[in-house]
Amino acid sequence: MDTMQAFLRGEASKDNELMVFDWERAAKIIKDFGAQHAEAGLANDWEYTGGIIFHNGKPVKKEDTYTYLASTWATPQLKIKNELIEC
Repeated sequence: MDTMQAFLRGEASKDNELMVFDWERAAKIIKDFGAQHAEAGLANDWEYTGGIIFHNGKPVKKEDTYTYLASTWATPQLKIKNELIEC
């Protein structure tokens, strides 16, 4: 998605409720999967919002990665083993 598309989606949805990544749910899912690696991002915009949040069985420090996990138009997602889970 280019900058203009992102801007237009943001303008069109500015009055919508903010969807924010659920870190507690993500932690439970990561534990239940027994995952050693997980990523988080926004649906249809992973290129600009996604990043690693869990690697080698440990949380990744926020200063070591980039994620943007709140939106009025895109659903936050957790990616484990190439499976996308709304979160």
